[in-house]
Amino acid sequence: MARGASARSTATTAVLFDATRTCLENEGPEVSIHRIAEVSGVSVGGIYYHYPSRSALLAATGVDCFAQFAAWAHSELDAVDDPALRVSIFGRRFTRMPDTHHSYAVTIWHTQRFIWSDEHRSSEEGYLETDVREGIARGQFAADLVPARISAAIGMMLHFLSLRLLNPRLPAKDGDDLVEVALIALGADAGAARDLAHRRLPRRPAL
Repeated sequence: MARGASARSTATTAVLFDATRTCLENEGPEVSIHRIAEVSGVSVGGIYYHYPSRSALLAATGVDCFAQFAAWAHSELDAVDDPALRVSIFGRRFTRMPDTHHSYAVTIWHTQRFIWSDEHRSSEEGYLETDVREGIARGQFAADLVPARISAAIGMMLHFLSLRLLNPRLPAKDGDDLVEVALIALGADAGAARDLAHRRLPRRPAL
């Protein structure tokens, strides 16, 4: 693909992601491809040129939201040497996503049935699995049932995310208790899990 065409394709993809995220936040998961076309200014045919189906566009938008949020959250973790602490901080940022990245939280909530498919799952678990496996090597997490433990931890955080979207009055700090349980599910010592999930968070990265 020529450089100019590639740049146009990237720009169109960004426009489609923005429009899909806006539509999901304002209209819910049943929003039509025609409505996304209207909001984005990209024709229905143009959308199908980039994505073979509506579900493929929703999945790609959800993956993009998770990737951008993860990059934001991990921007503060490069200097953190402790993998269990990185898992804890990321989990606490994730449970606070409705406060910092509301449209991203709504999009991930509405598209999770697509983005946790086998096609996309590895990209979503990448950051967490890397930290968990380093924690296993350091004796911080259990070395057995690793995929199940990671799935349990992610499932807890996603469930809490949905609870906070459905009930905005639910305190974000309640997510710290959930992260404590998630760390235990990963095999962390109960005392260490409590300390990691409740110690003072670093200063939040710029939004």
